[in-house]
Amino acid sequence: MHATLKAVVHGMTGLVLAGALLILGIVATIVTAVASDGRAEIPGVFEAWMEPYQDSPSLSFLPHATGMGVVIVVVTIGYVAAAYGIGGILSRRKRER
Repeated sequence: MHATLKAVVHGMTGLVLAGALLILGIVATIVTAVASDGRAEIPGVFEAWMEPYQDSPSLSFLPHATGMGVVIVVVTIGYVAAAYGIGGILSRRKRER
């Protein structure tokens, strides 16, 4: 596989993985806030809390776009670095045999 295609594939895979992990984290935060009837947060990324509104419980939340962007970039770069590192180790191992 050509190096450019490999970089694009790893980058897109990391981007999808980062988005999925962010959504799972947000859902977990919302579930925690509802279950505990209190406040839950991923610091700098997402906050959710329960509060009464007209004598009914309601969910309020505050997303932080900058924090979400940072999470996406960090996880994507981490995935790409790990993929290249593991790929290099495996290719060296195959050459030694």
